[in-house]
Amino acid sequence: MEEALKNFFVFDIAPEVISSLIVIFIMMLLAVIIGMQASRQDPLKKPKGLLLIFEIGVNFFDRLVGDLMGVHFKGYGGFVLTIATYLFLSFVIGLTGLASPMTYLAVPLSLGLITFGLIHITSIRFTKWGYFKRYIDPFPFFLPINLISMWAPLLSLSMRLFGNALAGWTLMSILYVGLQNVSAMIFS
Repeated sequence: MEEALKNFFVFDIAPEVISSLIVIFIMMLLAVIIGMQASRQDPLKKPKGLLLIFEIGVNFFDRLVGDLMGVHFKGYGGFVLTIATYLFLSFVIGLTGLASPMTYLAVPLSLGLITFGLIHITSIRFTKWGYFKRYIDPFPFFLPINLISMWAPLLSLSMRLFGNALAGWTLMSILYVGLQNVSAMIFS
């Protein structure tokens, strides 16, 4: 009974999940710091320091989304900035020796699912019932093919992120082993 109780409280968490939680904690900490600075900032004065950097980033992503998707979608700049920051920190944390969250397939898949859902919700919001018409165009018997092709962006996004992270991890491992061997040759 004691052994079963002891095993009940043992958590087996993948290192990539821990790295992901670290990245999320860093992003939350940055958000709190920026929020505190923004609340104390005089709106008539030009921002300085970290607040200025993030204001430039928000404006850049709002313009980018507006240019690529149209002015109706400028509100999605915050989403793109958040995902870009998460991806940047996730890949950079792999350089520290911690496991990159992107090498755990569930992480890129969940990011792909969020983006996939946002794509379809936005499409329904702007095209109303015309959204569902696209699945039977040009002929109704194309419905199975169109339903399968609907899932292609999810698979593409997830696999590209996972593949890039896996390639980076492989290169870092080769570099680490190579430098370890060179170090052993020099200092032995």
